[in-house]
Amino acid sequence: MTTRICASPSTGAPNASATSYPNRRFQIDGAAGCSFAKVAGLEHLIDIQTAYNQLLGLKSDGTVWQWNYTAVHVSKPAQVKGLEHIIRLAGSQSDLHLAIRKDGKLFLWGDSFFNRAGVGLEGGQAAAASEAPREWVQPLSWQVNGQAVAFAATPTVYENELYVPYVSVFESLGIRLSRSGSAQDKQRGNASSSEWKLDYQGKSIVFKTSDPAEVFVNGKRVRTAAKLRSAANSTQFPLESICRTFGIAMEWNRTTGLVSLRSQVNG
Repeated sequence: MTTRICASPSTGAPNASATSYPNRRFQIDGAAGCSFAKVAGLEHLIDIQTAYNQLLGLKSDGTVWQWNYTAVHVSKPAQVKGLEHIIRLAGSQSDLHLAIRKDGKLFLWGDSFFNRAGVGLEGGQAAAASEAPREWVQPLSWQVNGQAVAFAATPTVYENELYVPYVSVFESLGIRLSRSGSAQDKQRGNASSSEWKLDYQGKSIVFKTSDPAEVFVNGKRVRTAAKLRSAANSTQFPLESICRTFGIAMEWNRTTGLVSLRSQVNG
């Protein structure tokens, strides 16, 4: 199937009437002020979905293609990397897109400013266009030493690692958390950083939000990819790394979403 779109003569972008209703199939017959044109790169489509200034196409080979445009700029359709064997697509009224793979798994991607997918984008900023699709994470529930724990703040997943906010499981685990500021750094334009310290059964972890970020374990600087992140309107702590350092048993059942934590018993 060849894809032809009613496009603006001046910009080549789809006519506004074609994209006013995201997530709906559309057909335009002789719409005023536009001409139909073939869209190179969007051949062999079996489904088309719309989003904000974007078209999504599902090809017969199970790949997904995305076409971004604005009123003044039109890019070329490009394949969405990391999506194969897709059977269904869905757009939205924002920049968040969804796809279902043949095995039933759900994937999300896009540059939704408010991070509706909970995929852990940093600082509330829009994701880059190359943001890779992420598999939908089962809603999480929590147990500490066999007891259910609930908290209102939102945990996140970043690069397949679980992060939790300040108010979460730390108190139930017996981890003391404190924060302090540091002196202004003249090399960084007098910007100040902060330190977060976690104490647990004679061990300590200090996260410094300096540039570059630093991590200290029991007073010694360590090289680690773990660091604090800003997401879901809160500071997020790398729970799995913290548990490994403190010797806390952690099990995350990704099928049920249950995260089980068991603290050490002294003596």
